[in-house]
Amino acid sequence: MKVFGSYGLPWDMRASVTYQNVAGPPTTASFVSTNAQVTPSLGRPLAGGANATATVELIAPNSVFLEDRINQVNISLSKSFRFGKTRINPTLDFHNAFNANTVLGMNTRYGPAWQTVTNVFPPRMIKFGVRADF
Repeated sequence: MKVFGSYGLPWDMRASVTYQNVAGPPTTASFVSTNAQVTPSLGRPLAGGANATATVELIAPNSVFLEDRINQVNISLSKSFRFGKTRINPTLDFHNAFNANTVLGMNTRYGPAWQTVTNVFPPRMIKFGVRADF
């Protein structure tokens, strides 16, 4: 779900808010099996030879998702200045205003490092900008 709202304020100012709530990334687990591990259940060696490996997915794709949903709030303030036919709009943007730190990526290879976090939501950021219409 994504929601956007904008509201005009006095003195040619405008405030806007964007709210986003989406499912977290899917969880997967893959295991690399050696030829020696696969041969008993397969009844034959892998086609790649004695050093061959096979990657086995332990969780069906897109069946399990991270618990945390991605919640993000962005806030923007702008003011309009007019100089004849020219209009200048300075803006102040607050991205990830509540500083969410939701997990976006993790190690999917099954083993000791499985589910080690590799990527989190970007931190709070303030951005200044100017738009000129002439």
